[in-house]
Amino acid sequence: MHRRRAADRIFRRLASRRLVLQRRTTMPRVIVCPNCSKRHRAADITSPRRVRCGACGHVFTIVPDSADASSKPTTTAEETTPNIDEIGDLAPYRKIATGGRRSFPATYLVVAAVAILATAVAGVGYWMWSAEPTDAPTATTPHDAPSRDPWNLPDELEHVRVAHSLEEAERAIVKIDVPTQGGTVIESGTGFFVDKRGWIATNNHVVEAINTSATVTLADGTTCRIEGIVARAPELDLAILALAERPVQLTLLDITYDDTPPLGSQIYAFGHPYNVDFSLSRGIVSNVRTTDEILRKFPDHIVAQLHTPPYVVWIQHDAKLSPGNSGGPLVDSQGRVLGVNTFIHRLAEYGFAIHVRHLRALLARAGDQVTALPPPEPPSFSTLAPEKIIDTREIAPLLAEFQGKHWMPENPEEYEKACRLSRLLNAVKVLEISGQVPEGVPPNLVHQIAAENDKTFFASEP
Repeated sequence: MHRRRAADRIFRRLASRRLVLQRRTTMPRVIVCPNCSKRHRAADITSPRRVRCGACGHVFTIVPDSADASSKPTTTAEETTPNIDEIGDLAPYRKIATGGRRSFPATYLVVAAVAILATAVAGVGYWMWSAEPTDAPTATTPHDAPSRDPWNLPDELEHVRVAHSLEEAERAIVKIDVPTQGGTVIESGTGFFVDKRGWIATNNHVVEAINTSATVTLADGTTCRIEGIVARAPELDLAILALAERPVQLTLLDITYDDTPPLGSQIYAFGHPYNVDFSLSRGIVSNVRTTDEILRKFPDHIVAQLHTPPYVVWIQHDAKLSPGNSGGPLVDSQGRVLGVNTFIHRLAEYGFAIHVRHLRALLARAGDQVTALPPPEPPSFSTLAPEKIIDTREIAPLLAEFQGKHWMPENPEEYEKACRLSRLLNAVKVLEISGQVPEGVPPNLVHQIAAENDKTFFASEP
């Protein structure tokens, strides 16, 4: 009887104590550090509090559940130099591994203790106050990985980014220089990075005469060699190039756009018009047409010469395009590619860009095989006898004559001599640079003559 009464008194005390605990005990919360994503356990709070991550030392602010249902920590500029007295350290979050059972806070353990009071009165006090985990083996709770690029780039390519603004898009633009006619003429165009392997999209007519002397210049001024051509579609005037060495920092343009741009929507064109490098022009979409619609109005249009399929979509716009813009992207304000600028209507001053979906399809068909570039064509000097290219008997007297006249011809005959001298000097220089030495002539002789000509020319006063 006495034992039953004692048990009743203990039961009433525990029941009242349970109510107190339910009113006063603060429930633990799981807080995720915004810097290292480490999970921590923290008691509930009634006002914002600054805390320090026990793993990385990062300081941030947590707010009560009533103030912010999401319970997401925030970081302010003031917290970069915190007052240590106001900061609370976070305890690590741990999950108890006990045969697959979950661990519970003390408030819930009291209920379990009361339920087994008749058989284990002595153990109630322990379960009621056991707020901390026991010494059972612990298992680290996996935390969410940091947010990554939407392109799901692997860890080894963390330096590859996708542009989301015009400023970022400029870093993905390149200039393509193709020397032709023995290096005496350089044809330039525009391209942009579209693949994490360092692949560049451009127009096919930009790389039609491409050779091993061609180079790519990045927005930061870096010059890269071209490994070869990955894919090309002459009927679409599209091509994809591969660099010999991929840049360390690489920015790609988003080519996932598949809609029809609305009429009047604002667009931007990147390019190098007349060698004004890395320029941006602005305009609006004035029309969207297919090849079939263009040929109905203009049967002799350039798309007829390209044999472009009738379903291909062309975006007509009024952004300023000039020679050097070919192969450049037409983008929106977020840097998304809408199309690839291909040709212009000179009289109407409209530009035409092939829809980016056709570039995306070409990229999807491209394999890993890269077609090597051909060597540059040797220079042609049809009006110059080969033996006189390396004959200083004519060059030296002409240099001396015009040096005495301060390089100012006085009559048509002297102008003709000046032109002759210019052709001879250029021919020797081209031979030295290209290495195309006439048969039977020692290569070192060409270098010697070119060096003597340079020395005489630059030492003279104009």
